[in-house]
Amino acid sequence: MKIGLVEVPYYFGREGVSMGAGPARYVEAGAVDELRHSGHDVRLEQVRLDAPIDDFYSAIVALNCRVASVVQALTNEGYFPLILAGLCNTSIGVLGGLTSESTGIIWFDAHGDFNTPQSTQSGFLDGMALAIATGRCHPDLRERAGQTTSVAESGVLLVGPRDLDDGERHNLDSSEVTVIEYSGARESGLASRLLPALEELQSRTHEVYLHLDVDVLDHDEAPANQYSTPGGLPLAEVEAAIREIAQRFTIRAATLSAYDPAY
Repeated sequence: MKIGLVEVPYYFGREGVSMGAGPARYVEAGAVDELRHSGHDVRLEQVRLDAPIDDFYSAIVALNCRVASVVQALTNEGYFPLILAGLCNTSIGVLGGLTSESTGIIWFDAHGDFNTPQSTQSGFLDGMALAIATGRCHPDLRERAGQTTSVAESGVLLVGPRDLDDGERHNLDSSEVTVIEYSGARESGLASRLLPALEELQSRTHEVYLHLDVDVLDHDEAPANQYSTPGGLPLAEVEAAIREIAQRFTIRAATLSAYDPAY
């Protein structure tokens, strides 16, 4: 397999700090060599700003435009884009680069990332990433990054959230997003709830973007970042879930986000 490994090492527009340090740490730890030893052809790409941008929103727009360009170039050359990102909003650029109106989303996250400017308590733009992708807010950011058509909410699975604030929960309850919460999967196992949802999603699309915020994982196994909360999905169950997804869909691109090496 041809894999385009893409580093996007930014956190609030700052390079290499906090969760922005995660992408480089994966590479330093041997990600490229491991993939090559597994038989893959790996091309490493790095997304960088020409100069620091003080305004966070402007930095996010600039980064996502570059991510979209890199992802589109990789897919045109037959590479699978595997994005190593500091923040979840990098997904906007990834989706923009895929240039497909039929791609669904499977989003693993301890949080919903489904706030809007009206519902957010913190104003944290990264907490709106999935809402932006589905057209709930910031259409200018989505469109400037190349995602001209939002992803239908009925084509989205949100897997493993365990830390939702009230406004975000209201947004999800009023949406067509399928939510598989951690609390509901704990006793019976993730597969018992995920597999029926995957079968339903297959009736709507045959290709997906896979997003994995590592704070979805069990906090005791992987205390991923400052936003990680107790509990979470066991790594083995997440690995099994990804295998099931790959058997049912063409995964157009994937992102690993929000790993802070300090944790």
